[in-house]
Amino acid sequence: MSHVKPGYNTLDAMMTPLTPSLEDGWSEEKTDEGQWDDAQARFLAAAGVVLTSSLDYEQVLSRIAHLAVPLLADWCAVALAEPSSVPRRLALVCASPDQQALADTISCYQLPANAPWLFPRVISTGQPELIEDFSTHFFGQHTFDADYLELIRQLKPYASFTVPLNVRGQTRGAITFTMAESRRKFTPALQALATELTRRAAVVVDNAILYRDTQRRLAELGTIQRVAQAITTSVRLDQICETVVNQLSQVFGYTFVSIYLREGEELHLQTWIGYEHVLPVIHLNEGVIGRTVRDGKAYFVRDASTDPDFLHAVSGITQGIFVPIRYGHQQVAGIISIESSGEPALSDDDLKLLTLLADQISVALVNARLFARVEDAALRFRSLVETAGSVIVCLDPMLRVTEFNREAERVFGMAREAALGRDYLRTFVAPADRVAFAELARTTTTGTQPFSLETTIALDNDSERTFFWSLTWRQDVRGKPIELLVVGQDITARRHAEEARLAVERKMFEAQRLESLGVMAGGIAHDFNNLLAAILGNASLLLLDLPQESEIYQSAREIELVTRRAADLVGQMLAYAGRGHFDVQPLDLNAVVAEMIGLLRISVNKKALLHQELTPDLPLIAADAAQIRQVVMNLIVNAAESLAELGGTVTISTFLRELTLVDLATFHTFPEVTAGTYVCLMVTDTGIGMESASLSRIFDPFFTTKFAGRGLGLAAVMGIVRGHRGALTVKSTPGKGSSFTILLPVDQAGTTFLKTRSRPSGPSKPPTPPPNRPLILVIDDERDVRSIVIRILERGGYRTLSANDGIQGLAICDQLPQPLGAVLLDLTMPQMSGQEVFYQLRQRWPTLPVVLMSGYTTEEMTSYFHDDSPIAFLQKPFTAERLLNLLHQVLEPRE
Repeated sequence: MSHVKPGYNTLDAMMTPLTPSLEDGWSEEKTDEGQWDDAQARFLAAAGVVLTSSLDYEQVLSRIAHLAVPLLADWCAVALAEPSSVPRRLALVCASPDQQALADTISCYQLPANAPWLFPRVISTGQPELIEDFSTHFFGQHTFDADYLELIRQLKPYASFTVPLNVRGQTRGAITFTMAESRRKFTPALQALATELTRRAAVVVDNAILYRDTQRRLAELGTIQRVAQAITTSVRLDQICETVVNQLSQVFGYTFVSIYLREGEELHLQTWIGYEHVLPVIHLNEGVIGRTVRDGKAYFVRDASTDPDFLHAVSGITQGIFVPIRYGHQQVAGIISIESSGEPALSDDDLKLLTLLADQISVALVNARLFARVEDAALRFRSLVETAGSVIVCLDPMLRVTEFNREAERVFGMAREAALGRDYLRTFVAPADRVAFAELARTTTTGTQPFSLETTIALDNDSERTFFWSLTWRQDVRGKPIELLVVGQDITARRHAEEARLAVERKMFEAQRLESLGVMAGGIAHDFNNLLAAILGNASLLLLDLPQESEIYQSAREIELVTRRAADLVGQMLAYAGRGHFDVQPLDLNAVVAEMIGLLRISVNKKALLHQELTPDLPLIAADAAQIRQVVMNLIVNAAESLAELGGTVTISTFLRELTLVDLATFHTFPEVTAGTYVCLMVTDTGIGMESASLSRIFDPFFTTKFAGRGLGLAAVMGIVRGHRGALTVKSTPGKGSSFTILLPVDQAGTTFLKTRSRPSGPSKPPTPPPNRPLILVIDDERDVRSIVIRILERGGYRTLSANDGIQGLAICDQLPQPLGAVLLDLTMPQMSGQEVFYQLRQRWPTLPVVLMSGYTTEEMTSYFHDDSPIAFLQKPFTAERLLNLLHQVLEPRE
């Protein structure tokens, strides 16, 4: 009976009697050196039949083991040497059928590589080993696994003789003959016969291996020849790699084969076979594959479990060979690998084969890349001609077409095949330009420098394009012109871009003009507020001193009302200048628009239909609600008035837009405006529209197309939008209507961009005069303002001093024997500004109350100061009550 390890062929006719029987005179004694008796000779003859029966040496060795039992021993075992691993047990044959299960168990038992069993020792030394008494020699001197020792004891070995399979200086394996129940001894004759049998078996094994190696070499040569043929007949690297992989799989039976090519710091899968799931990309720091590329050398992983870098793409893989693909000393360009689950086991021959193929693939890779460069150069040249964006036409000396690129086909509306051979002048040049073109072509033959001209071409779609033509003659080695290269560039877009650039310059000029107007309006408003301060102050004093029933009181009241209207007008001028008063809060634009539409429906033109298209859930904006209401009202009222008597529709819509600086270039913008998210308000009407002359001045202050208009409505809109860091634009077509679009930036997390300061509230009537009559210093360069302020203060029970500039004011403060109660300080003064005077006062008298006065708004005044600011701000013009109430609040803790 026998046991052959899984994975090897068993014998289907194992029990055919090939050996002599014991009755034939078997002798365990050897007569003369090198001579065998008849029984021994017949035994060796039978062994010769077995040894020559097949080239499958593993099958032959298994039959030899059956032949040796029981004639030479009770048990016979065969093991083959394996490179870099423990010997592989091929067969274990026992004489007694009852012990077959024990044989199977012993054959399947896996011993560690360092276990002291007989086969490794004999194979290692190449010398036979005789154990005459197992009980004393084997069990007493060797330490095995307890379970394995128990199995050996059940076998009941008495003696053993192990002979190496030696041939040509190599040990291919070993055969062990073991005596058990028979209690026979290994006589010299038995040892000689066993040795002779083993020697002959070794020769057969060696011949079979040589035959196998020869066949492998032939297969390798065939594979290399086919790969070489693929390299010489194709420059497609993918086809060559596929040929290599298929040859390795079909000829050599490799199950898992893959080729990766390097791209930067990654390896990309080129082709593979055998894998169900394969890694398409492997980084250079991953796996044995990455290590192979990094180190630039091949790796043979004989046991995957011992290599921590091994990537188990498929379960059960135990071995792998990884060879770099590199041409000469160049950088590693890729890797070829084979992996195995152990059947068949990989060997050094596989490593050699893969190395040869890697060299061939590297040559193919170089060839493919060289061809790719040549092909790329040709394609690039053709691409330059076809897709350069220029018309390229080649002409012979008779000005007939010899080349006609794709752009020329598009521009002239003629296919290349139809254009070739045609007279270029008669076919493609306008009659008005033919003489100039022919003369230019003639003069260019005298040199190699290009000449140029511009022409206009009428296309089939009735549009005209402007082209810049460059003409260059190509000459032969004798300097004779042989080909005229005509290159035409469509400069229509360049012309349009130039026009666009001029438009941007005009826009910038317009923005600068508006900015200048804003500065001028702000300056006028400031100076006008100083005048109004004197008028309003005097009027308010009159109202305090006169009885209400007197005619003079009524006149003073009218002066005060008119002055307040003038102040409102100045406020609109300040708004245009972007210096209006803003009380900034997070604001819902939709709510404001809906509110204003509800209020204006009953007041605007009755023939105007107000239609709203408000996008829901818009983000909040940071804005002054009153100012935004004014913007909405001005736009809706203007739109409704533009409908005149015919009536029409005014559409108010809101939406959200993400705008870049390129987008914002089409709007009226200001330096503070940046790219980002904007909430948009659009007011569109179907009214009479505007001409370009009116459209260019629509935001100018005091410009109006209305008979009774003041021209500050849209100017105020622009100022308010500017103050909110927004942008706006207007489009209008005469007879069709206008559209105004306002952009307001989204409030970012509730932040605001304008400082606000609430005005001190106080009683509507002047407060009671202070009992201690504080001394107040008034510093203002305007004589009328100083005069009225002093009169109001003295009327309110204060003592006063005045100075016409900051230098005089500081000098007065230095000379005073007693402390001041407060200082009323103008912001804008010559020589020394109010800001400078304030910091001087704060440095000398830190606790001195300072009230800042200006024709600008509170916000504008606040912007001049940071951490340290005046105790209060007073905007001109103001009434006597306003001044006295504010001063009372400032001094109340001190009085």
